[in-house]
Amino acid sequence: MKVKTLFVILVFLFTGSAFAAQKSARVVGTGDPASDVPKVQLAVDSHENVILSGSFNFGTANVVIHGSVKIHGETDKAGLPVTVIHGGTNTFYAPAPSALPGGALVDPGPVIEIKDIHFDGAQMTPINIGYAGGVEIKNTKITNVIPLYGVQAGIFVSTIMNGQVPGAITGLIAIKDNEVDFTGTGPSSQSLGVGISYTSGVTVEVKGNTVREVPGYSVLIGDLFTYENSKANGGVEVKDNKISTASTTPVACTQNGAPDGIFVGPVFSGQEILNVSIKGNHIEANGEYSFGVALIMTPAATVTNNEVVVKDGHDGAGGIAAGVVYMADDAIVAGNHIIIKPSLASPVADWYGGVGIMDYWSKGGTITRNRITFDESYIEPLHSNGAILMLGSGGTISSNRIEGFGQTAVGVFSGGSLILNNDLENFSSWRADVIFAPGASNNLLVGKGGTVLDWYAVEGEDRIESGNVFIGDWDAAVCDAAGEYWAYRP
Repeated sequence: MKVKTLFVILVFLFTGSAFAAQKSARVVGTGDPASDVPKVQLAVDSHENVILSGSFNFGTANVVIHGSVKIHGETDKAGLPVTVIHGGTNTFYAPAPSALPGGALVDPGPVIEIKDIHFDGAQMTPINIGYAGGVEIKNTKITNVIPLYGVQAGIFVSTIMNGQVPGAITGLIAIKDNEVDFTGTGPSSQSLGVGISYTSGVTVEVKGNTVREVPGYSVLIGDLFTYENSKANGGVEVKDNKISTASTTPVACTQNGAPDGIFVGPVFSGQEILNVSIKGNHIEANGEYSFGVALIMTPAATVTNNEVVVKDGHDGAGGIAAGVVYMADDAIVAGNHIIIKPSLASPVADWYGGVGIMDYWSKGGTITRNRITFDESYIEPLHSNGAILMLGSGGTISSNRIEGFGQTAVGVFSGGSLILNNDLENFSSWRADVIFAPGASNNLLVGKGGTVLDWYAVEGEDRIESGNVFIGDWDAAVCDAAGEYWAYRP
């Protein structure tokens, strides 16, 4: 009996070891697409863990991912990827299924993990995931992506080619510690560094990535769906990324026609995205009228502790360039340092600014403890610029530090907002420290003092006072809607 039991145990151990061995495969690159592509495809089809070693060439082909798999390269002592895949068109590709009738959910997708690989010279994108029950892309390096049909992307997770496919992309989407560099790849009409959209109830984490010279959106998170109420349900966190946009403009794929840093919001669906946090990123917005961070239909999003540099080095048609632009209710923009630094003597944008609540229908919102610096190149009143622009109503602008020379520190366009104790000691205005535009009524301004321009509205021959209240040592003037000064207001 004991001998039989021992035999059974030995059989189990040996067969178990053989089964475990079959779960993993190691593939060594040859540099020949005719050999590399089928070998990697076979390994991905038949194993759960695939280790790629050496240098591969995929030509214009790709490896299609059908099931759950972990695809890892190798790294050096510093942790940098030494496995290289040259070429490929949609190099690793998990195609989106077709939508089912009536919006029924498709079967759950595979869990996909890709790490420690340098992708060089892929066409369109090296990573295209349209079907997954979870995605982790970590410590990859992506260079020299070649536009195909005017499209290039570093990492792309979306079913957009098949439209909305409920249930096709679910779970955690984690994009971490990758390097995406589009230097020298040339202009593209549709360009994304990291793009995530048309998903179903996901949680999104984009952390610790370096993204350079993307002529479109460096990070785009848009059109996130769930099974209920068409709202993203796991939250979006974009944290500790280093982004430097391209300077090429105009481009077709961004809403403002310029290369932008981080964009979160619906592009096609009009559905809100909830639980958004943008934190600790360093962003250089280098286009003629680029945004560092742009949020649309993201109520109660938080933008905290980011450093954003807004630059301008080209002649252009004009527009808006800003560190943070927000179009939704109840924004929290706090603890950021925004530097407005045009390299032209005469800026080309219609308005340069630090933070803009750019939607007249937005309500609430808090802009606090930010430091906004106008570069020393602003030495005379050549163009419109403002540190903070509030088009929405009922917001709070408090304890911000404004430095340098500009048109205004705070511009208010609606009613019911509080402007409290902002530090304007090192700010010099060529128009007024605080401007209340026509229609800005019943706001409260509290502070040590400065200059105020308070427009009033005109209906027919009747002058309508703004009802704005100033507490502090403010030199205030009122003027009509045409900008003609009416009287000094003590």
